[in-house]
Amino acid sequence: MVVPLPATATGATVRDALQRLVDHHDALRLRRTAVQDDRWELEVRPPGTVPAGELLRHVDLAREGADDPAACDELVEQERRAARRHLDPDRGDMVRAVLFHGLEDRLLLVIHHLAVDGVSWRVLLPDLEQAHRHALRGEHAPLPPVPTPLRAWTRALRAAARSEAVRADETWWRARLAAPTPASAAARSTRRATPWPAPDGSAPPGTRPGSSRC
Repeated sequence: MVVPLPATATGATVRDALQRLVDHHDALRLRRTAVQDDRWELEVRPPGTVPAGELLRHVDLAREGADDPAACDELVEQERRAARRHLDPDRGDMVRAVLFHGLEDRLLLVIHHLAVDGVSWRVLLPDLEQAHRHALRGEHAPLPPVPTPLRAWTRALRAAARSEAVRADETWWRARLAAPTPASAAARSTRRATPWPAPDGSAPPGTRPGSSRC
């Protein structure tokens, strides 16, 4: 995720904002501690134990010769791939950030999929923006409470996994996976996914019943 920064941003304010973000969200401080019988054990390290300065890399666009948009985009993609290679749950490396210095500073934020999804970004980015505003003013005001803390989400997932509906789905999927796949069916397989219905059984907004999205 690449986000624009205000003209008043500095390396120090971005680092401080990133530190606030990591300290505020438990998932960004995850570390995998063991794998037993295909079960992962994860720990959440205390706030302040993941220094933001070690997560943040600085890149000068002019020094790298990325003055035009095409060269800039290529450099951002290179840095994105490099950041992803550094992510490692066993080391607790869940976040990498790259601050691009140029006519308009931008921040590349790369987070391991164990710690973030499409919904999470809608919480993280506003928190990062607010933390940066505080950093610019030299304030240490608290960020808004996390809507669904990681521990609460984990407990809810475990409870859902034990529900009769999910267990029935599991039985169906295991039987489906165990059955041989005809060559003709495999050839027709695509990456399409049918949207889940809303709790009231209606189709999600913007979709038609029976439609699929890539």
